[in-house]
Amino acid sequence: MIPEQVNTQILRFTLRWSAKRSSTWSLAQIEEFSTNEIPAHMHQSIKIVVVTGKTNQHQGPFTTTDDNISFYAPLCEKASQEHPSLIMLPEIA
Repeated sequence: MIPEQVNTQILRFTLRWSAKRSSTWSLAQIEEFSTNEIPAHMHQSIKIVVVTGKTNQHQGPFTTTDDNISFYAPLCEKASQEHPSLIMLPEIA
């Protein structure tokens, strides 16, 4: 169930380095459901690791996808040692 005090959903999207240079969007559909509808095997905790880098850790601006990969791949590899269910990157990565 959605908590009663929640009345806003924020969705952020950044499109970068697309070969098509376009994106198609539609309104999000939010459906209420009961926790009884969630399969038993999905009733578990997950571990989320957030990976970010300090600006003084990288050399120069990121101008290509390869620049981002070169910077963030080692950080993700280090984060994976924590055995997370999900690794999150900053929206500009």
